[in-house]
Parts: sequence; C-alpha cells; structure tokens
Amino acid sequence: SRLLERGCFVGFCPPPCAADVAWEDYLGRRPLRTEDDFLKAVAASPVDRTLISSGLRFRTDLEAFGGPGLGYAVELLKSRGKASELTLRAAAVAFLQYPWQPPAPPEKIVHEIECHWCGTLKLEGEHFSKMGFDYCSPKCIGKHRQAEFKPDVRGI
Repeated sequence: SRLLERGCFVGFCPPPCAADVAWEDYLGRRPLRTEDDFLKAVAASPVDRTLISSGLRFRTDLEAFGGPGLGYAVELLKSRGKASELTLRAAAVAFLQYPWQPPAPPEKIVHEIECHWCGTLKLEGEHFSKMGFDYCSPKCIGKHRQAEFKPDVRGI
C-alpha cells in the first residue's frame, strides 16, 4: 500500500497454461500457481495501477505451439468480469508515459603525458616512448639520443 501511495504500478502474470502443478520450486517460478490465485491478487489491487502480462517465457507459451498465447491474461479477466480491457490498457499507457530522463553521460577522462625533453603535454596514445622515457615527437627523441639518453639531461 505504501508503494501504491508513491505512484507505483503492480504487475501480475497468470500461471502458465492455467495452472503450475510442478512438485518442486524452480528458478523463475511465478508466485501465482492457479487462475483463482491470479484473479484474487488482481482484484486486491487498484485497477488503474495494475499491469497485466501474459508472461511468455517459452515457445510453448504461444498459441501456435499449444500455449495460451499473448491475450490469455486479458481474456481471462474479461471472461470472469474482473476488469475491463480499456481500464487495463489505460494503466499500461500511464505506465509507459513515465517521465524518464536518461542520465548525463560520464565525463571523459583525459590522460596527458609530459615529454621528457621539452615538457610539452601530449595525449596518452599520441606520444612516443623509448627506453622508459616519453616524448612528444621523434625530434625530441633524436635530441635526447644526442645526449646519450641521460635521465638528468633535458632540453627545457
């Protein structure tokens, strides 16, 4: 009830093929095991905040393969007089009109490498490396080579 006060929707999915008669629980088992359980749960929730799904999981849930099909849940509710199709559609449309805004894109992190010889900053990936030193251009590599790659010598 507290969630409904905050504007949430409640989703229901009927049991597969009108009943789930498995002896043991299994991964992904729906909590409503019979049509009557499904209808009681739907009747206990506000109609304008109720979402109904056919809960297709397998090919055998489709009508073409012997299952109840996409319209099973809505047809079940209409046949028992529990909810009108228009009311259910209005709840689905209200759910889809949620004013969602995408999050802001993450800031791009820029890594810069300082040239050992001249001190110029270059983007990581656009610099040159040789003998453990980073350079901005082949020209700086050549100048440091003339200094015999001494670590304490810089052209700054």
